[in-house]
Order: sequence, then structure tokens, then C-alpha cells
Amino acid sequence: MLTDKYIRDLIEEYSKTPDGKKKIKEVIPHRRFVAEYASDGGDAGRQIDEMCKDMRDILYNHIKEVIPSFQINDIVISRPTRSESGLSVYIQFDKASLRRKSLYEEKYPEGIHDIVRLFVTGYSTGNDTWGVWHGKPTRGLRGRSGNDFMERAVNEFNDKYGDVARATLDEAYQE
Repeated sequence: MLTDKYIRDLIEEYSKTPDGKKKIKEVIPHRRFVAEYASDGGDAGRQIDEMCKDMRDILYNHIKEVIPSFQINDIVISRPTRSESGLSVYIQFDKASLRRKSLYEEKYPEGIHDIVRLFVTGYSTGNDTWGVWHGKPTRGLRGRSGNDFMERAVNEFNDKYGDVARATLDEAYQE
């Protein structure tokens, strides 16, 4: 008999496979921040643009401290849309900017799908990983602790604009 639990278990199991993870990335949009604005009257358009650009700048400054190769143009700001609480703006990353080559390309030919998330959550390889990086034999790190730079960016924005706008961090980028 097909039950809700059985179907959820199948979906959860599939989502953990390489094919499942790939399909999820194709289907779910990369929305990482949501800023909701309580007011949309008067100079709202100009104010929203200014706040979005400020959030982009704050976010970029926090990211470049951890990932120097990240570019400000990799941060994409959506057009405002109406929501129950006012207006919402999605700030996301260009998908191509999130990818990085793997040090061990033979084992991981697709490389890293989301460099920002990797730095947020951290990782542990358990073993030494060797590969060629910029033409030189290189040993990769065995692990890295998670970093709260994304949370700090959201908090900085909310401290500045919290009485007018509120940014939230997508679950994928929570440590």
C-alpha cells in the first residue's frame, strides 16, 4: 500500500543519491536571501533599489573575505514581487559562479557545485587529497570548519534596515 510515509521515505532516499542531488539542483531555484519590505508607497522603488544594492555590497564584502575569487557581479538581485507582508526581493548567486574545479578531478570530475555553501558548512575528507592546482602538485586540506560569514552579512543588513526591511538566510546557507 502506498502511504505518505513510504513516498516521503523514497523521495528522501533518492535525494541522497548523486542523481537525486543533481535533479534537485536543476528543479529548485537558487534563492538564498529573501528581503521583505513592509511598505511600498512613496519612494519605495528607489529605497528598495538602494537597500538591495547595499545588501549585495554587504554580502560581497563578507564573501570575498573567505572566497577572494568571488566577484560582485556573481550576486543577482531579482525584481521586487508582492507578498503577504509587502514586497519581496530575492538575492541569489549566479549558478556558474558557485562552481569550482576539484583538486582531485579523476574522482570528482564535476567539481564543487556550490563553493559558498562548502565554506559555510565546512567539510572533512578524512584523507589527504592530492591533485594538480595551477600546474603544481598540491595537497588539499583534510577539512575546514564551517564559517558564519553569510549569517554575519544578513545580521549586518538587518541591524541597518531592520525597522524597514528584513533579510533571511536560505536554509542551505545556515551553518
